[in-house]
Amino acid sequence: MKTVQDLKGELKLITSSDRTWAIWMRVFHAHSNGELINLDTEKKYKEDLKIKVPPIVREFFRPLQGLLDAELYKAAEHLLKETPRRTAPYPKIFLKRPRFMKPSTYHIKEWCEYRKKKTLAMREIGKLVPAYSLTDADGEIVWDNWRGLKIAYHINGVSMKALIRAASPFLAQRARKNVKETIDERETTLYKHFLDRKKNAKFEGVARFCPVTSQLKFGKWDTHASRATVRDDPRGCPFAIFDFRAFPNSWKQPPPGTPFYDSFLKAFKAFRSPALLEPNVWLWIVDQERSAAVVGLYNSTMDLEYNIFHSTYVPAKTEGIAAIEEARGVKQAGAICLYFLTRKSSPSGRLPVKAKNVFKKIYELPPPHPKELMDEAMFAICPATELRMDFYIGVLKAVTVMSETVYNVFGGTKFVYAALVST
Repeated sequence: MKTVQDLKGELKLITSSDRTWAIWMRVFHAHSNGELINLDTEKKYKEDLKIKVPPIVREFFRPLQGLLDAELYKAAEHLLKETPRRTAPYPKIFLKRPRFMKPSTYHIKEWCEYRKKKTLAMREIGKLVPAYSLTDADGEIVWDNWRGLKIAYHINGVSMKALIRAASPFLAQRARKNVKETIDERETTLYKHFLDRKKNAKFEGVARFCPVTSQLKFGKWDTHASRATVRDDPRGCPFAIFDFRAFPNSWKQPPPGTPFYDSFLKAFKAFRSPALLEPNVWLWIVDQERSAAVVGLYNSTMDLEYNIFHSTYVPAKTEGIAAIEEARGVKQAGAICLYFLTRKSSPSGRLPVKAKNVFKKIYELPPPHPKELMDEAMFAICPATELRMDFYIGVLKAVTVMSETVYNVFGGTKFVYAALVST
């Protein structure tokens, strides 16, 4: 016989608001009819009769206890792929871990546990800035006021994730007990320090973005700047990063005899911002199983202009890359191939970079602890694929100086933060 304690998750749903209960009924209906989306195929389960919809068992409901009513509603939105402003072709929350992790996706349990911790942290932050009235009389978050605080204090999802990670030992203990208790003074100090740093954060430079569609059509720069304006460094481009794992359709099977990067590279060459032979140093990031194809690209198009230096990035167990390998059934996280391409001679007059004196053969960083301003960007928009923030900062310091122009080709947002943030 199940006790009330065993059924807390189910009771949380049953006693939710009519609005929340209605959307969860839609979730159950979509699950029964195969309307939910399979992350592996990005199609509805009912479109492939060979794959069964993951069952909803009692363990599914357990993480729901402790969520606010608004968070229960958000969870249902994420499962139904109705997240506001989300354009990805797959939902934010999944029932079964896919073979290959997708950016910005969470298992239902992971998402719920993070939301509980975040809510606790937001309430404590609200006590430090009472003028913003972040909670109402029932302890619910007033989201309009929270958005105002985020703007005033330069807070975003990246910095909040870093804060939650730092405060996790305190938050996890309070979330488990689910009772009101005196907050640890060390936790309060952490929030005060966070607000001070965010309020006084300084960024230098400009980040411009060029949208690329899944049909590989390059749009205009978001500021409608000309290519000449984007190239505001008279000495040319010192550094560019190209992550071959992340461009549109990168994991689709190409026609026989065609390199996996072929379609994107043709569009990229036509766009010419930057041109393929323009940067003084390229960093190409690729999975080991596709490294031979990337080396072939270098040999066929760039070996006369550039030297190549092969390095290896070994992810820590706490990184998102390790989760990808785990989903693939690999017990030990695989390494990522890094190829530094350095110009043999630069037409802009830059001195050639001697790769063996600047870059490491193996990049293996210890598990991080977010303490400094830079570390607030440790978790970015694609945490499952991007490398460590410390890595990006170290490479930038080695090959660039302040006010220079660098390019990022699907290298994620951590690289953008590393290029912009001022120490």
